[in-house]
Amino acid sequence: MQLPGASRRYNWQVQLAAYALLVESVYGRPVRRGFIYYIPARRAREVPITPELRQAVHRALAELDALVRTERYPDPPADRRRCAACEYRRFC
Repeated sequence: MQLPGASRRYNWQVQLAAYALLVESVYGRPVRRGFIYYIPARRAREVPITPELRQAVHRALAELDALVRTERYPDPPADRRRCAACEYRRFC
């Protein structure tokens, strides 16, 4: 079943994969899957923690490291509607 907006929520999947990597580093056990709960739909979606998601986490960390080293802000999103729910919109 495809949940509303699931294809647009790749960033949530990457965040979930980052949590999985943290759990693995603390407990020394593999994390193979996680779940994203969609409150409006009252549904949970299983997300496999794939090698591609793990790579996306490492890419994001490298990008963050570069932003910190160069002391610059990230570029704004292409779709500004995403800013409405962002807790950093006052600082962006």
